[in-house]
Amino acid sequence: MSTHKPFTLEDDARFKSVIARVLINEGSHIVDNKATGEVSKYGISLAFLRGLRNSATKEEIAALTVDGAKHLYRLYFWNAVGIWRIDDDKIAYKLCDLGVNMGPATAVKLLQRAAMVKSDGVLGPITATAVNEGDAQLILARFMDFAESCYRIIATADPNKGDFLAGWLKRLEQV
Repeated sequence: MSTHKPFTLEDDARFKSVIARVLINEGSHIVDNKATGEVSKYGISLAFLRGLRNSATKEEIAALTVDGAKHLYRLYFWNAVGIWRIDDDKIAYKLCDLGVNMGPATAVKLLQRAAMVKSDGVLGPITATAVNEGDAQLILARFMDFAESCYRIIATADPNKGDFLAGWLKRLEQV
């Protein structure tokens, strides 16, 4: 079980592999969605940056480099969320990818439901142990089912996001 471990080159290789796949999904261009008001590049949204620093601007999103995005992903997703605690590469990738797409706390809560532990949005030792000691294929399948349900609820509740459903579901199929 990997609830606490020092940083290793293997961890760095896992992070790079996961983030390379996330970046393919997110693309490198600026997305300025007039319907939702969301602006992002490499999957880093203006709303996310403003959560870190209220004065962040669209110009900062436009100037964001791939290395800058990777740095943010390492700090605020891989390390802060604790994705490194998950031993199974497919689950770690899916958690990171869903965290980028729907928010880390939501993604962790869905994983917790899949692992049948208290759903509090914090990937701590209890969640990591349940995921790492459980049936990885079953947990991943349940995780993806819960994510699909979440996407469908979002698309139904917000007409501006309904057009994204097909893309979300296609992305969800990637493991």
